[in-house]
Amino acid sequence: MRKIPVFRKTNNNPMTIGIFLSGSGTNFDAIVRYIKDKNINDATIEFVFSNVPDCPGIKNAEKQGFTTFSLSSRDFFTKLGKPPDDEKSRKDYDMEILNILSEFTETDIIVLAGYRRKFSHIFYKTFSNRIINMYPGDITNEYLITGIPASLQALQNKEEEIKCTVYLDREDIRFGSAILQSKPLKLEGYTEANISELDSEIREKAEWTALPYTIFEIIAREELSVDEKGNLYLNDILLNENGFQL
Repeated sequence: MRKIPVFRKTNNNPMTIGIFLSGSGTNFDAIVRYIKDKNINDATIEFVFSNVPDCPGIKNAEKQGFTTFSLSSRDFFTKLGKPPDDEKSRKDYDMEILNILSEFTETDIIVLAGYRRKFSHIFYKTFSNRIINMYPGDITNEYLITGIPASLQALQNKEEEIKCTVYLDREDIRFGSAILQSKPLKLEGYTEANISELDSEIREKAEWTALPYTIFEIIAREELSVDEKGNLYLNDILLNENGFQL
């Protein structure tokens, strides 16, 4: 079956990255730190976009000198008088984003670093097999329910450990194919009463490692490919449903 690289260098140019975020931008910060700490020179952040113009993440990106764009999704849908999940209006919003980012549609990968909106078909078509997302839990667990924190679900289901998953974002399904999972974190000693401490540990020890590693040590090195059925391959070896394990 024909495999297509998620990223392939042209003229030895560095991989270009577009960051989408909606909140604090801590995963964006982790990516920036990784670039600096590892002296990364074969990938670069081309722009940062937010649907929340005054969120801390986009303000931080501006202060650091990154090219930034924003378009308030709340204002956009309010003016239309439509709910945020209206499919036609979702497409209109994404079309407006693509107009704003017209000079960046050839960006190599899009990284969702805490972006809280679902894309429409037009966006997935423009960036086909180039959108990377992350979930702070194991996406293969069948009990997962939308809207409930992954950490809380893990505790409620008596899990002994938790790990986050970086995956290729796909249209019409909640989770795409897993690229990588972080090292597991033990849940012993955690309860719903101290779940905020657990969430902090997941961010610091799992998310902030797994996402940058996937971007710079796998994708930027041209090691990840995808076939027409959405199966992922690492160095031409088929990945299982859990992806590569750190």
